[in-house]
This record gives sequence, structure tokens and C-alpha cells, in this order.
Amino acid sequence: AVSLAAAALSGCDVPRDSHGTSRRVQGAELRAGVMDARPFAAWDGPEPSGPEPDLVRRLAAELGARITWVRGSETTLLAALEHHEVDLVVGGLLRDTPYAPRVGLTAAYARYELAVAAPPGGHLDDGPVAVEPHRHVTALVRRSGRVVAETARPGSSGGPAAGYDFELAAWGKSGPREVLAREEHAFAVPPGEHAWVSRVEGFLRREAPSLRARLEEDAK
Repeated sequence: AVSLAAAALSGCDVPRDSHGTSRRVQGAELRAGVMDARPFAAWDGPEPSGPEPDLVRRLAAELGARITWVRGSETTLLAALEHHEVDLVVGGLLRDTPYAPRVGLTAAYARYELAVAAPPGGHLDDGPVAVEPHRHVTALVRRSGRVVAETARPGSSGGPAAGYDFELAAWGKSGPREVLAREEHAFAVPPGEHAWVSRVEGFLRREAPSLRARLEEDAK
């Protein structure tokens, strides 16, 4: 009977980690890679700030783990993740990243639109499109044939502006809109860590719904 029970359990579809990440981080160290990807994460000091790093802090608190922050680009951090040198990567990461076949990705925890929008009563062709400097939406605006005007406060412009849907809502750009792209955001974990990705997904299901309100508030 014991042998049959063991065999039955071994056949269950229970998530397991190839490198034991779930067990290793519990009550110990969580190595978190963070990309500078505003408005989701930013490096303005010795530790990252923004909504996604704050989610990592809450996850670490649940695990009783201390965080070791690692700064880098998408290329360097996902390569480190692939070799199990970090445990988690965040920072505006998309599910269609070219690294998707080589790392583990959570299910999309949020979906956003990037768009150009005008203020109420305005039009999309009322002058150049205001865009915050160093944002990837700039290339999308130019690709649409529109002229870009970079400004630190695109929400204060009297004409159209480009950004995420939650930013446009915070800026009161509720007039005509043209969607430029749709994004699915995720967190990344090392490959083969099925129990760990399941743990992170469960956390995101509970905590991520509050993220949009935080992003909209930060954009004001």
C-alpha cells in the first residue's frame, strides 16, 4: 500500500525546481535583477525604486528573505537568469522578450496599451506629440508618422501626448486616441524552476491588481 501511494504521488503533476530555488530563497537570500524601465522601475540611488521593485520587496517579506539587488540591462540580466546567477528579473519585462525560450516567465500579470491621446475636445493632429525623454514609446510615435516633442512633463502639454494608458488617464488625455502597441508584462525566473515560477505567479495574482492604481497615481 505504501509503495502504491508513493507511486501515485510521484505521478502527480506537482511543480518542482531543477535547482531548488523555492527552498533556497526561503528565509535566506533573494537575488533580484532590476532593469531601469520607467515607470515600472528606476535606479536613482543604491536600490531600485518604483512599483515593480516594491512588489519584489513584498514577495521577499513573505519569504522572510533578504534581497540582493542586481542592476543591468535586459540582455545582461536575462543571461544571468539563464545561468541561475539571479533568482528573479523585473523591470517592464514583456512576455514576448527574445529570451522567452531560454528563461522561465510568469503568466502576464498585467496588460497595458501604449497610445497617443488628445485632451478632451482636442485632436491628434493638434501639434507635435509630447513624450517623456528616453522612453521607448518615442520610436512608436515616430513610426506612426507623427512629430515628437520631448518634455519632462508630457501631461502638462496642451496638445496630444503619448504614454501608457494609465499615464494618459492620469494626465486627463481622454480625447481621441490611437493605440500604438499592446504589452503583456511578466516577471522572469531561471529555467526549469517550476515550483518557483508557480510561487511567484501566485503572489502576483494576489498583489498585482493594485499596481495600476499605483502607476496612475505616480504619473500625476
